[in-house]
Amino acid sequence: MHRNKRKWSVNPENAKWRYSIFFLWRGEIKIMHSLNDKIHVWYIDKKKHLPFQEEKNAILSQEEKKRAQQFYFEEDRLSFIIYHACKRFILSQYLLKKPNELIFSKKENGKPILIPQILYFNLSHTHNLGILAITKDKEIGIDIENTKREMDYLNIAKRFFHAIEYESLIKLANNEQRKKYFYRLWTAKEAILKATGEGLSEKLNQVYISEYPYSHSLENKISLISLDAPENYIASLAIIGEKKEIECFFF
Repeated sequence: MHRNKRKWSVNPENAKWRYSIFFLWRGEIKIMHSLNDKIHVWYIDKKKHLPFQEEKNAILSQEEKKRAQQFYFEEDRLSFIIYHACKRFILSQYLLKKPNELIFSKKENGKPILIPQILYFNLSHTHNLGILAITKDKEIGIDIENTKREMDYLNIAKRFFHAIEYESLIKLANNEQRKKYFYRLWTAKEAILKATGEGLSEKLNQVYISEYPYSHSLENKISLISLDAPENYIASLAIIGEKKEIECFFF
């Protein structure tokens, strides 16, 4: 089971103060030590960081800045800058480095990694909310989706989901139930494939999720966990190996 340090009914101003304390502690203790046998999950509120987009852009690498400029839509460009800058800032607090000092690379399968790979992390974002998972010694994947996003989910499920999953989906009583079930499956599958580094491609229908709420280990030793999320969002986390205790923070 996992536990959250933030309930979604908490006053955001109180939450902001609470998590500022986390950073102030870094001069007295090593934040890295708090990751022992745990996973830290950070929820990133895009709207709170929009007024500081210039400062965020300044800590990105030249390669990241170039990638940001390649987005056609301004909203997508801002999302990239904010979420990747926040990723740098949060990881830097664990490593006691400046955000712009962090070096990232990619594995052969394209999965982003830190150099040196002291921490394992994974980032996902949708609409105005991002989510960053961090742990010490295991490959990890995370995904979050906005359930209000309009998409032809029944056709997508028919094409990419396992036949048993699709049958379970269409048997549900109403559209709202089917949509939530779809996003639970989708985030679970994407988290697993991000943890393994395989990516989505054509492998979605090869990942069969059998129970909800899921908090169990699959046959190939991947632990899958359904995370708490704000209203209209669904999030899942996957880690190679056994489950760990999860602590959630808001940034």
